[in-house]
Formats: sequence, C-alpha cells, structure tokens
Amino acid sequence: MSALTLIKEGSTILCKAFFMTVWDIYCKKDTMSVSEARNILNINHNISKENLNYEYKRLYEDNDIKKGGSSYLQQKIYNAYQTVLKTFI
Repeated sequence: MSALTLIKEGSTILCKAFFMTVWDIYCKKDTMSVSEARNILNINHNISKENLNYEYKRLYEDNDIKKGGSSYLQQKIYNAYQTVLKTFI
C-alpha cells in the first residue's frame, strides 16, 4: 500500500470514530427521564431536597447486597437520584 492510501484509510477511520464519539456524547438518549427517576424513587414532583436525600438513602440501603439486595437496583436508584438532583440546580 502506498503512503497516500494509508493516510486516506486512516483519516476515514478517524473521522468515523470522531463522529461516533460525538454522537454518543450528545445525541444518544439512554439517559433516564425525570419522570422515570421519580417513579423509581417513589417520590412526587414537589419533594424537598432533604426528603429526596432521605428516600434515596433508604432505598439504596434497603437494596444493599449484604442484605440480599441487588447491585443492579442500587445502580438504578443512584441514577434516578442523580437525575432528580439535577432538577434542584
């Protein structure tokens, strides 16, 4: 292969990787909605930050692996908490 062909192939690969990264960061919609987060935490829309923290800790601790809980559920609870927490900023 010539150097020109290698440069062309390499730049094509880099462009694809760049655009896929941009797509993943800005366009991919696998984030949790605020409504879904509230359902997971079993809270309403006018909850105080103090009560949000209480509910989060309660649910997170109830799902502790040492208590027979699930790390998957703990992660969902954490993600839900982070999603709702952003609405207070």
